Amino acid sequence: DNIKWHFDDSTGTLTISGTGVAARINEASGEAYDQYRLSIRHVVIEDGITEIAPYAFNHIYYLESVWIGDTVKIIGNFAFGDNRNVTQLYIGKSVTTIGEYAFGYMESLQSLVLPTSVREIGVHAFHLCGITELIIPEGVTVIHEGAFSSIENLKRLAIPVSITEIKNAAFKNSDNLTDVYYAGTQAQWEAINIVDAAGSNVVLLDAAIHYNHTHTWDAGTVTKAPGCKTEGEKECTCTECGATGTVKIAPQHTWDS
Repeated sequence: DNIKWHFDDSTGTLTISGTGVAARINEASGEAYDQYRLSIRHVVIEDGITEIAPYAFNHIYYLESVWIGDTVKIIGNFAFGDNRNVTQLYIGKSVTTIGEYAFGYMESLQSLVLPTSVREIGVHAFHLCGITELIIPEGVTVIHEGAFSSIENLKRLAIPVSITEIKNAAFKNSDNLTDVYYAGTQAQWEAINIVDAAGSNVVLLDAAIHYNHTHTWDAGTVTKAPGCKTEGEKECTCTECGATGTVKIAPQHTWDS
């Protein structure tokens, strides 16, 4: 009762608003947006929504972009799975849990920024995505089975010291991975339990490991201007590993003459 939806036919945008858990509203509902499935190009989850239920927006054939608001904490299993034409994805700043296959098969997705709030990345969460580089946020302890498997374009990977285990097939068939930028020491890296049954993570073991890595950000592009009392933000790229990320800009005054 606290959730509303609106479909703009002129832009192909489905907007979900309100408070609580966003779930699929299908043909069985008196107010079904499922009837617009072939027309949906963009999904916007507005602030106020706290959870996206399993299968809520999976298999929307022509979906191109997803924007998930900053109040969402949990993204359920298969929530956006099998949306093969998505090229743009924004995951809100409060997400802690990404479920199984939540973004699986997003093969057209080329850029992924995981918020620093993320702690759990489920089995096959990003299987067969099209990304070229990836930063695992500090605080994630386990990379689950198949989480980043079959990502043929993945070349660079940044791993934090919080990781204690990389499970079987986590990076299976991501065969172009060449460089891993690890925030800790060689001894810490060697202490990680990397499960490699039948060579399923061999690409990770064969990659060049760059120890004690800290990002060196370029000048970036301002996406939110700072105010006198509020922080701004800019999207930057690490000049060493190529990773992208959001960097805070300190509050600053704009002085007159």
